[in-house]
Amino acid sequence: MRGVVDEADVASGKVMVIAPEHFLEAAISENVFAGNAMTRRSQWQYSVLLQRHPNGHVDQAIGKNVASGNTGLIPPNRLVSKNFEEITLDGVKMVFQNAPDTEAPVEMNT
Repeated sequence: MRGVVDEADVASGKVMVIAPEHFLEAAISENVFAGNAMTRRSQWQYSVLLQRHPNGHVDQAIGKNVASGNTGLIPPNRLVSKNFEEITLDGVKMVFQNAPDTEAPVEMNT
């Protein structure tokens, strides 16, 4: 996340980081419990250790590769706590829907 936003801009409120209520607790606990296993699985699932050449890349669908390097998390500064919440971002009206315990313990749709 720090590749696209300055944490100071989030802390000051200049940039809005939106997440469903309880996102931070769920994200941290999931990575404490299963982070190493999930990383190991993604290495096998997406063949990230193969050398890059025309016959050595496994596509990851919408994302063309698995991110590598440093990981980090900037805490959200705008939590969606109601079932439906309307937020306007840069003049665009968006409706967020909380959808807990669907695919993940904490999730939302936009």
